[in-house]
Amino acid sequence: MTRVVWALIVAFAFGALLPVAGCGDDDTNGSDSDSDSDSDSDSDSDSDTDTDTDTDTDTDTDTDTDTDTDTDTDGDCVLDSLQTFDASIPAGWTVTNGGSGAGAWTWFEGSIDWNGATAADGGMIVDSHAAGVSAIQDEDVESPIYALGGCASATVSFEHFFQEMGTYDDVGELYVIPDGTGTPSLVTSFTEDTLVGVLSDYEFDVDPADLGGATSFSVLFHYEGHNSWGWYVDNVEVVGSP
Repeated sequence: MTRVVWALIVAFAFGALLPVAGCGDDDTNGSDSDSDSDSDSDSDSDSDTDTDTDTDTDTDTDTDTDTDTDTDTDGDCVLDSLQTFDASIPAGWTVTNGGSGAGAWTWFEGSIDWNGATAADGGMIVDSHAAGVSAIQDEDVESPIYALGGCASATVSFEHFFQEMGTYDDVGELYVIPDGTGTPSLVTSFTEDTLVGVLSDYEFDVDPADLGGATSFSVLFHYEGHNSWGWYVDNVEVVGSP
């Protein structure tokens, strides 16, 4: 019996020294569920989509419409033209013979029998009398184009004599043509004699309102006649006014 008691005591003591199942160091260190899920979702997914869409649409539409139509770059009024016709009808003046037979505008110097005047230095003439009975005059002479430039207006002047026969419908007409290409605008008509034996002066003004907004113009002398006397023109001057 003593042997049994000792065996029980030894067994009991030995069992106390053994770890109880499941009560041990639950250091399930293997599942180190420090599963270093350091999947460092460092989703520092540097999606640095630097959308620096520098849409610098520099629409500098500098449409510098500096429509400086002033033909004088300084803006000064410099229009000053004098044509004396001393030797001819010069280049730039256009003669158109619209009638039949003789009698177109031509250069003339000397004594004019039907007026008693003398064209000492030369000028332009339509001589219906010299053209003869069968000739019919429908005659033009047009000046060069004059640009107003920096001028507010211009004054046109000339010397002339006009003489009609009395039994025929002869006429001298004066026109201004905007830009030299527009519709002619009548300034005046001559149907009666000017002073006999001397030149008479005539002048008129031109401004943009007369030109329909145009900034240049030409001057047209038109004569119609038949077996009449005629028209003489000299010293055409165009002077601008500021």
